[in-house]
Parts: sequence; C-alpha cells; structure tokens
Amino acid sequence: MYQAKVEIETIVPYKHDRYTEEAKEAADTGTRPKLTWEQRKKSWEKKIYKDKKGCYMPVEHIYHSLVNGLSGLPSLVSNKVKMTKNTTKATIFIDESKMYLGKKTFDEMDTHSTVCRNAIGNPRVTTGEPLFHPPLRMSFTINVTQDFLTPEVLKEGLARAGQCYGIGRGRPRFGRFIIKKFHTNGIK
Repeated sequence: MYQAKVEIETIVPYKHDRYTEEAKEAADTGTRPKLTWEQRKKSWEKKIYKDKKGCYMPVEHIYHSLVNGLSGLPSLVSNKVKMTKNTTKATIFIDESKMYLGKKTFDEMDTHSTVCRNAIGNPRVTTGEPLFHPPLRMSFTINVTQDFLTPEVLKEGLARAGQCYGIGRGRPRFGRFIIKKFHTNGIK
C-alpha cells in the first residue's frame, strides 16, 4: 500500500452542473415551472459546488476520471491482472471529499440549448452551466491498496485521465488537466 500526493492544473475550462432540487422535482413530475429569464439565470447559480470555504470539486469528479484513465492498461500493470473498472475501484481511494478551487464564484455562465427529455411538445430548452477558467490547481491524496498498481502506472493513468477524460460536466471538451506534482511514499 502506498500514497500519492498529487496536484493537478486545468488546461481548459472546468464546468459544474450540480443536480438541484428543482431538477429532481422536474424529473419526478415530468414538468418544469415557467420561469422568467432572470429566475432561470438565478436557478443556474445553484449548480455550483460551493460551501462556506468557497467553490470546490467533489471527489467523484477526479475519482471517476482516474478510474477511466487506469482502466484498460493491462500491459502496463501485469500479465496476470487486468485493470478493469472494478479492479481499479477496488484498488484506489482518495482521502479528500472536496478539492477547493480557490474561488468564491464561477468565472462565466455557459448558456446553450439542450434537450429536456421529460418535456412535452418542444423539448429544447436553454440551460446554463457555471464555468471556471484555467488555471485551477487542486491537490489531493490517492491511496493505492494493491502493489500491482505501481506508482509509474498510477501516474500514467492519471495523465491519461487528464488528457482523454477530464473532470466535471461536458468532458472531455471541458475539464482536461495536467499533472503538476506527483510524489509517492510507502505506507506500512
């Protein structure tokens, strides 16, 4: 077992799209309330992952990106162990639950047309998703529980996650990142 202390930096905008109570209600009832443009814009601000300390990236964003980046790298790991998504999920965990972005609010609202799957009649609606412009730096600790996943392979999988999968909403167009720091140490 070992730990990797990691710092990543976004190279393209990172997008939030937190699931809100309004979205849950619309999905449950199959209807959306009629909102003015100003009310709609205000509701989009609820899509930010934010608490008293500021805006953050939930651990699930980097965790699932890393799982995708590591999956399918069997030749790098071992001839005996195939890195499937389930193997990867059982091999890594991340200490932090939130990685703070160093910002109190978003940089820009990305507004675009999308399809509302539960709408009757015209299913196209305008939606907004908060964007954070690069560079954003986030630090976290990856714990690896199996020795067959070497630090070199972990770093390769993280680099692949950043280049090919990204984090947040709209990936891989949004949320791609690079590794700024990667340091490992063993745990007994």
